[in-house]
Amino acid sequence: MGSIQKLGKAFDKACDIEQRPLKIGDKKGVLFFIECLVDKNLVLNGVIKPILDNADKLKKCDNLFDTLINEIISVPQLEKINLKDAVDKVLQGAVVLAVSGEEEFISLSIQGWETRGI
Repeated sequence: MGSIQKLGKAFDKACDIEQRPLKIGDKKGVLFFIECLVDKNLVLNGVIKPILDNADKLKKCDNLFDTLINEIISVPQLEKINLKDAVDKVLQGAVVLAVSGEEEFISLSIQGWETRGI
């Protein structure tokens, strides 16, 4: 079972977890997040758009995660994490990227929940 299936299984009964599929080079990727807890503009402009715009570069790179982290994704805080941490990060409001054929995940701290004045 691959990373996408493992994380998907962890959230299979959770109706509030979004699973946004996208193509990453030649591989399948899925973004996992709780929609009301993330900055949707940053997800689109800092993650999805750069990945789609750099499809050719991602097809040719030697180390997909290093290329994504160091050259493609433009958000302030991101890191490689394991499955247990991926589940925790999603529940804490982060976006987690799973990629087919990869055992690790990328956590993107782009929380954007709304606040209310007292």
